[in-house]
Amino acid sequence: MNARLHAVQRVMWTLVVASIAVALLSFPRGNNRAYTAALDELTGFAQSFKQADLEKSLLDYARTQGTVQPVEVQRLITGPQVPKVQLSAAAKPIPPLAEIHLRTLGEVAEHAKPNGTLDIGALTPAPLAAAVAWRLARVTPAPPHYELTAVTLEPAVFTPADIELEAAIGKSRVETAAAEKAAADAEKKLTSAEDTFEARRKRKLPWKILLKFDEVRKTARVTLDERKKALDEIRARYEGEVKRAEATAAKPAAASGPLPTQYALAQVTLNGAPGQVTTLRVPVALNVQPAKLPGLAGSSFAATHEAGLWDAAKDQNAEQAIALTRSKFTWHYRYAELAGMRIGGMTLLQVLPCILPLLLLALLSRIRRVSGTYNPFGTTLDKKLPRVGLGSRPLELAVLVLLPLAAVVLTAFALWAVSQVPVLPLIAAFAAIGLGGYAFVELGSLQELLEAVVRSHSNPPAKPESTALGGP
Repeated sequence: MNARLHAVQRVMWTLVVASIAVALLSFPRGNNRAYTAALDELTGFAQSFKQADLEKSLLDYARTQGTVQPVEVQRLITGPQVPKVQLSAAAKPIPPLAEIHLRTLGEVAEHAKPNGTLDIGALTPAPLAAAVAWRLARVTPAPPHYELTAVTLEPAVFTPADIELEAAIGKSRVETAAAEKAAADAEKKLTSAEDTFEARRKRKLPWKILLKFDEVRKTARVTLDERKKALDEIRARYEGEVKRAEATAAKPAAASGPLPTQYALAQVTLNGAPGQVTTLRVPVALNVQPAKLPGLAGSSFAATHEAGLWDAAKDQNAEQAIALTRSKFTWHYRYAELAGMRIGGMTLLQVLPCILPLLLLALLSRIRRVSGTYNPFGTTLDKKLPRVGLGSRPLELAVLVLLPLAAVVLTAFALWAVSQVPVLPLIAAFAAIGLGGYAFVELGSLQELLEAVVRSHSNPPAKPESTALGGP
């Protein structure tokens, strides 16, 4: 009997240790609940986020606000000695330079704000048209007309002086044409003065009259010399500016960094004679301006902010942020390899509470075994039976009912914190209440039985006097 009583006590202490162990293991630590909400948010975002499609959509939306129609360039390509330029039906709109990236959560969140903008570098038609005009005016022999087929922009490195040079060449060309006309007029006047003087001389007019016409002739000659000199200076300056501009446009430095750049290389494609394609390279300054963007819905990452993960996750993509969030969980939401099997903490949290009802069943089994096998008429009994229980009924109630129940409730809460339904812990909770209460009652009955047994064997009834004196 003593062995069976010891077995009851061992099971009870095992229940105490197991309940404490389950409570300690399942005690909610860290911030699993907030991390779970963040993980759900990031996982949902990763599943619905189509980076390439969204980037293209936002970029197209922004570009429409800075697109230039090729007709705006074509109609401004005019001027003296400039061939007529027509617009090809195949000419496409000229989009601005811009780029957008949604590689990190921070970039996504930035474009999720209302009234978001994106910088775009749009073309200004007039300076480009003027630069094309002076280039076409220099083509010899020039076709009767050109057809503008395409204008494309490429990011490139230029300086303000390069752009100013393009405008200066246009002015120099006009000045050169004016100087050529002035020199031609002076030459005509000199020729007229020479002819007039010769005609008067042949007519043998008085020398005073011839002297007057000679003065006119000399003045015309001086004027012609001055205008030729001015023409040579203007022409030399113009040709020098053209050479510098052509050298600058031929091999510009490639731009680095994000778009839009402040400057670009415009490549203008024109068709001249049949089968003849002319491509002009022109440095241009871009008009950098903000374009409005629609906000991205569902990208505020509120749960990630609340979990305190935003500062670390904002510079990562969705997959990296998910891995970061998983690393913050306690073992309740992690997995481990055991004998080639992948076991998760959530699975253990479901199973662990089931140990406690099993121990309560084992305790009831031991109690029944003692009660069922005890023979009150046995002739042998130790003088002192081992103690069963904890010596205090309230303490035994706490150990048999409250402690297992608390451990199971903590397990259920730990599962709830990682968004899992605590199915087995709930079943174990009801079983712990029922079996714990039943074990408490049975333990009390066993203790009463042991007290009765001890009293009955420790205080045997006295013998009758007649028997003690040898009487009948």
